[in-house]
Amino acid sequence: MKDQHDNKTVDCFPSMLAVAYGERMILVLGNIIKKCSRTSTDDVKSWLQMSKRSAQRYMNQLEQAGYVESDFETPAGYKATEKAKQIFKIKVTA
Repeated sequence: MKDQHDNKTVDCFPSMLAVAYGERMILVLGNIIKKCSRTSTDDVKSWLQMSKRSAQRYMNQLEQAGYVESDFETPAGYKATEKAKQIFKIKVTA
């Protein structure tokens, strides 16, 4: 006998949640690129209205995904990588 749930798809991330995550990423990366200088977690905290620790975790996730890179010697140590700039089609001339 066939299980009644075999033909159903499961959305592991509710669609609106996925959209919210995408919007948050676009907002942060867009602001980092516009800033044209290094970005601190305090900047991210104010953009996303979250705690400093949540902003640190979020930036760590973006760094692990390759969208930002950090400079641990500078408090405002995050800058966008080429991967992030490709989202906005930013061309960098050397």
